[in-house]
Amino acid sequence: MHTMPLDQKGALSRLHMRQANGGLTEDGVITVTDGGRPVLAVLSLQAYASLMETLEVQSDPQAMAAIRASKDDIAAGRGVPLEQAFADLGWT
Repeated sequence: MHTMPLDQKGALSRLHMRQANGGLTEDGVITVTDGGRPVLAVLSLQAYASLMETLEVQSDPQAMAAIRASKDDIAAGRGVPLEQAFADLGWT
């Protein structure tokens, strides 16, 4: 994560150029500060899309129930190794 003071002239323009030239930061997040206090976050489109997808899954009761059931199955030893699953599906 990168931090940028709010009072920097042309900051938004530089953020745009930085993104166009290879990305904001590794995680796609920049914290904007005002007087040293964090006041907002700027997200790359990829980081935003990932966040929205996570929220969508977490707000779906059926998806979360399936995830919990899958975790319980794995913990109880009712899983199949990935290599075996691929072979069963003919993906090897």
